[in-house]
Amino acid sequence: MFLPESYQVTLFLMVLSMLCWGSWANTLKLCPRFRFQLFYWDYAIGLAAGAVAVSAFGVLNAQFLSGPRLTWAMARDGLFFTPFGRLNRRFLTPAPAILLLGVLATVLTLGLGLARTDLLTTGVVVVDAVFFALTGLALPILRRRGVGSDRGAAWIAWVAVIFAALELLAIAGSLLQQNVRLVALTGLGWVAAGIVIWALIFARRVK
Repeated sequence: MFLPESYQVTLFLMVLSMLCWGSWANTLKLCPRFRFQLFYWDYAIGLAAGAVAVSAFGVLNAQFLSGPRLTWAMARDGLFFTPFGRLNRRFLTPAPAILLLGVLATVLTLGLGLARTDLLTTGVVVVDAVFFALTGLALPILRRRGVGSDRGAAWIAWVAVIFAALELLAIAGSLLQQNVRLVALTGLGWVAAGIVIWALIFARRVK
């Protein structure tokens, strides 16, 4: 049995119980022949659904926080345009980076239309797959450069290569499907444009 130790947790569980289960009196009015024990299944399913919803919002929160911070860190290290490396004086938040990503997200969403956001998701998955594959291919190279115990087990490198191969197959599959081919090519075009901009503007700063 779970015993909440704070008022906030208790209140949250009470509200969740009201939404997922309801009172026994209302249950008898709506379903007079339904066994009481079966309502525990609804209660458990409601708790599980609520946990999934909270987890989903947590993932979205992490993505919303990491994107602007990553842009800010790149600008601070000279790998992106300098104005986006500034912080808000009062809240110490990367306001220019947040504004940039917000504008880009709005333009992309409205450009495709709210009814075609699935295509936008496909493009994001393709871009993610490119960098996931590069990460998997980079691991054997970094392992070879390591010394002694820092190199780790050999099977880790093979797992990374297999993972990269699967990601490349996912990219190839999106290119072979006619209904998402244009979106996949657009995502790859964004990656190519980023590489060109980095080579022309920011590569010198790394050196």
